[in-house]
Amino acid sequence: MPTKAETAYPRLKNYVTSRELTEIYTPTQQELALASQYTKKGATKLGFLVLLKTFQRLGYFVSPDIVPVAIVSHIIKCTQLSVLPSCLTSYEQSKTRKRHIALIREFLSIKEYIQAGNTIEKEILGALSPYLTKHN
Repeated sequence: MPTKAETAYPRLKNYVTSRELTEIYTPTQQELALASQYTKKGATKLGFLVLLKTFQRLGYFVSPDIVPVAIVSHIIKCTQLSVLPSCLTSYEQSKTRKRHIALIREFLSIKEYIQAGNTIEKEILGALSPYLTKHN
């Protein structure tokens, strides 16, 4: 039987193995370059990378305060940032986080559900318009 973390609505596991940390949560060179391009401080870089890696795993953005310390510490270690995991507390409420979410969506070529839904709706209505009649 699958665990809650493996269901259709995945969740972060409280215990993360070293293999999972390495395979899932280690930022690639391309991801590190992206983070460096849009962040200057260690706390914002950490926040960006935590958002990116957890979104890639879950398919939705989570609050940094529910990300297990093991994941945050692993990203700190990989990036050699001089920050503490607790620095993410202020990042959660920042406008920077909202900008980072938009950048991550763009990087991963993922449209926000509302935007994608509106586009599909317009395409369907456009295709059906020859068949729709006006009733007086």
